Amino acid sequence: MNDLDKIIICNRCQTPHIKKNITNDEIAICNICGNVLYKKYNNLLLKLFSFSLSAFIFFFIANLFPVIGIDIAGYNGELRIIETIFFLFNNGYVFLSFFTLMTIVIFPLMLISATFMFSLLRIFKIKSKFSKELLVLITILREFVYIDIFFVAILVSLVKIFEYGYILLGVGFVSLAILFVLMIYMYRYINISAYWELLDV
Repeated sequence: MNDLDKIIICNRCQTPHIKKNITNDEIAICNICGNVLYKKYNNLLLKLFSFSLSAFIFFFIANLFPVIGIDIAGYNGELRIIETIFFLFNNGYVFLSFFTLMTIVIFPLMLISATFMFSLLRIFKIKSKFSKELLVLITILREFVYIDIFFVAILVSLVKIFEYGYILLGVGFVSLAILFVLMIYMYRYINISAYWELLDV
């Protein structure tokens, strides 16, 4: 590790700090603005491997099985993510369907795949430029995945239509909820800088 690797810059006030070794219970905080600089995560590689693998499974279940079942005024129907995207496309909402497909299906799948492959390479200590390229991809894609927004939108919609009919939460909904928690943990709770530090492991 060279001298530059020992310096971390606060992403809020841009103040440089010298990195110090911290324990599992400690958090490094900026002396100027109080922003969290970094923290230590226990067994991060194993967590990324297991959580990304789990996210794979729940991602496919959420897309293959109905998210919700609806019974309103004699109308019975099921909502699946892929079918909803095709419904938008067939009704003339081309841009919206394409945007939804990319941010709810394609980008999340790419992000989870990149995380899984990166963790696998680091667990087996395979050093290659591909690991760095995967990290760049993860850093970019995490900003364009909107599963959290989509899940919250479903919850808001359920509140709106619950009083008009019978709503059945399907297997896809439970899987989507678990996927939502996994994505929040891997790409919001864990600072992306912790991923980059794994390159030196």
